[in-house]
Amino acid sequence: MTTYNNLNEDVKNLSTDEIAKKIKQEAKALEKEYGKFKLSCRTQYYSGGSSIDIAITELSFIPFNTLEDYKNNLRYEPQIWEDLIKSFISDKQRGYMNINQYYVLEDKRLNKKARELLDAISRIESKYNYNNSDAMIDYFDVNFYTHYSIGKFDKPLKILEEN
Repeated sequence: MTTYNNLNEDVKNLSTDEIAKKIKQEAKALEKEYGKFKLSCRTQYYSGGSSIDIAITELSFIPFNTLEDYKNNLRYEPQIWEDLIKSFISDKQRGYMNINQYYVLEDKRLNKKARELLDAISRIESKYNYNNSDAMIDYFDVNFYTHYSIGKFDKPLKILEEN
């Protein structure tokens, strides 16, 4: 994920809405490598700044790992495995998963291709963002906050037919 990017002057003058449109446009180039997908980039403005919610709503492949692969990659204490597995099964059935934007490549709920796609989208997004925050002194300074998901809470992921 991005930290301390030096934004050029053209990017500094863009609104969050304009940045969301650019992310969506640039992500279309990823279809050559990852197949067809549909990206939703919704913006929110609030007193502390703004955010872009990036959701993959349609995809030409199944992004979720198999239950067996997920179980084999669990690195947590065995006593919480049961809850993690229940959550994974539930998210997979709903077709909706929130993704931690700081650990896209480590999210073993997703298969490798899906993690790489989200990482590529994250690299596009990071060109427009900066992070001069210092959590030690409770100071937060970003161009915008980002949230990633597969599917949406009210609209599950749609798997596209391959041609």
